[in-house]
Amino acid sequence: MPTKKMQRESYLYPFVETYLRKRFKCFTTARNKGTSFGRVDVVGLRDIGGNLNGSVEVIAVEVKAGNHSGVIFNAGVSGSRL
Repeated sequence: MPTKKMQRESYLYPFVETYLRKRFKCFTTARNKGTSFGRVDVVGLRDIGGNLNGSVEVIAVEVKAGNHSGVIFNAGVSGSRL
């Protein structure tokens, strides 16, 4: 049975950050970032440019502890390419 600490979403943030760095090759990650209009649990930046191009991709992750896949599917959060 999961402990109270494990049930908190913030417990999963370091694992998600590690996943973003390894799987998506993010060069930087951050936790709980945003504005008064909305916050993202974990965000990562990765370089998608070529040799002479400085484009980056923002990967935003909404972390949910437990079985909340329907809530995440309905959230519709999108990232951006800069």
